[in-house]
Amino acid sequence: MPALLTQLPWTHHLVILGQSKRPEEREFYLRMATKERWSSRQLERQFKAALFERVVLSPPKVSAAARQMHPEAVDVFRDAYTVEFLGLPREHTENDLHRALLSRMKDFLLELGREFCFIGSEFPVQVGTRDFALPVLPLAAPARRAQLYFWLGNKA
Repeated sequence: MPALLTQLPWTHHLVILGQSKRPEEREFYLRMATKERWSSRQLERQFKAALFERVVLSPPKVSAAARQMHPEAVDVFRDAYTVEFLGLPREHTENDLHRALLSRMKDFLLELGREFCFIGSEFPVQVGTRDFALPVLPLAAPARRAQLYFWLGNKA
């Protein structure tokens, strides 16, 4: 633990000491801030989002069979994601989440400048008798040619 103390700026220590309620919570945030290289603002966000309570005190529920076959499964699944930056109500649908994420992605790509753009999402394509939706993400236009990344997903 002493090695952790020297790896973080003083501001991080002030945040952790001021907002932690127990020693194991302090150690958790010290380790996570060091490992993930959080800024002090990101560290404060994690406290407000109650990361310690969500990860340590309320771990995800994974069946005993899955845990036995794949012990790392507990680290992969999370019960709740914090997406407060999307401005969604507490009770929202998957479609609301999808639209909000696309809107943020569009704003981000447009903010990057003229070499980046957002064409749209969910372009219908039929291959044989199967329907697909292609969210198209033109990410960059180096050397005057756009690099397009496609995600294939079955259209419901």
